[in-house]
Amino acid sequence: MKNKLTLSLVTAGVLCALTALAFSSPPVPPATLAAADEGSFLPAELRRLQATKDDISLLNLINGLNLSREQLERLVALAAAARRTVREAVTENASLLTEATQAFEQLRAALESGAVPTPRVERIAGQVDHELGEAKERPEAELARIGRELRAVFTAEQVQVVLEFTPCVIPPKSLRDPVRVGQAHGTDDQVAELLVRARAAAGDEFEAEAPTRIAAHLRKAAHKLGQVGPEELRAEADRLVGILREVRQLPEAEFQVRLAEWVERVRAAGTLVARLGAADERERAERALHLDRRLADWFLTPRAERLLQRRLATLAAAPTPAATDLDAIRPAESCTQCGQKEAGR
Repeated sequence: MKNKLTLSLVTAGVLCALTALAFSSPPVPPATLAAADEGSFLPAELRRLQATKDDISLLNLINGLNLSREQLERLVALAAAARRTVREAVTENASLLTEATQAFEQLRAALESGAVPTPRVERIAGQVDHELGEAKERPEAELARIGRELRAVFTAEQVQVVLEFTPCVIPPKSLRDPVRVGQAHGTDDQVAELLVRARAAAGDEFEAEAPTRIAAHLRKAAHKLGQVGPEELRAEADRLVGILREVRQLPEAEFQVRLAEWVERVRAAGTLVARLGAADERERAERALHLDRRLADWFLTPRAERLLQRRLATLAAAPTPAATDLDAIRPAESCTQCGQKEAGR
């Protein structure tokens, strides 16, 4: 058997998406959905609804990443390369596909009848199943190479967004606001944000809410560390509130200059905050181990190629803004300083 079918090329999610017949036919016809998954209890209407929700989630992610035209073009090219890799492997191993289908159907028929499959049926099914496993090597290596190129398309900030993204119909503010998208969410950033917010709070509001909120947040976060006693939680909450009270008294200029010092004081070594920060870093490192899988699941798919192509087409059809002729701008009469041209004074 020279030809070998590749049905287990890379991760299950990516492979299933790449081998879908709907790759080049958006949107998926209802008849195709009805026959797509015999093992699902969901009717075709609900599967179509889920497909639409999946489109929305990916569009939210694409919008939130604020991708450049060059990035969009590269992502489309990589998705197309992954699709070709799978299709070429399937074509090259067409004969094994036929043989495997026949062998598995014979094995299923024997099992459905309640009879013990014959040694011959079991031997053939086992043999082709083994060859299916071997067939993954070349295309799997090619898909791994494509995955490494995929990772290089994104900035470090965009990668962090992908790692933290949860499928959604209505995106969070961080994805709707291009200014915030891709900003790192490390421990130092969180502590700095806490200090800034504490300074911005009104006096009565801070004293009434800060101690309770900080204690509640510590109790919720402490589950990452296992058992943390109430005395330690109370002592850490008191420590943090005391630091925030000091920070609130600082002049703005001094606060900005010494912000890094105050961040270090909040997360001083040995404190509960420092231990929580270390736990967060470990979680981020574990998520990074699955980065290639996560990027591929989102962007090496039929859905991604289709939606990214549409986004590129939309950009191509958009009119190019004309350059502003600054000499043609007439300043308002009430403007005495800005906007007036020296020659016109």
